[in-house]
Amino acid sequence: MTWPDGIIGRRTVMKRVLMKLEGVVEAPVDQVAGLLLDVRPGGRSPLALGDGAEEIACDESRLTIRGRHHGDILTLVADRSHHLLTIRSGWWYHAEITMSRHEADTLVTLCLYNAASRPLRWLARLAARKLLATRDEQFMAQMAELGRRLGCSGYSIR
Repeated sequence: MTWPDGIIGRRTVMKRVLMKLEGVVEAPVDQVAGLLLDVRPGGRSPLALGDGAEEIACDESRLTIRGRHHGDILTLVADRSHHLLTIRSGWWYHAEITMSRHEADTLVTLCLYNAASRPLRWLARLAARKLLATRDEQFMAQMAELGRRLGCSGYSIR
């Protein structure tokens, strides 16, 4: 993926998959995407950044937000036309959350990548250990929360 100018510079992120999780929300994809991609400051998404987040760029289909979460600076790019939320933090963390049709429901896929440069890739695995150990539980809770906010069921399938 190439980041837009002014976000993280103009560079291509080389990514290696660290983890892939999938869940289902029993609602149409447009409803799930409408909620999950509403990451603007004060937005409805459970992933919206709190106070101090700022809108960096916005057009008809894409919104870029930067803010702090647990001391880390995060950049979120919500791409409504592709039902995609990209999260980038620090020197190694890159996550992509996609939403797609799954029968009458929505399949939510989280891919967590090691985006560290080649000499630091091994170190990113060490930095990610705690996150990877708790990510399954967090993802299950996020699927349930999405379902609750939409008045339906949400669950992990992995």
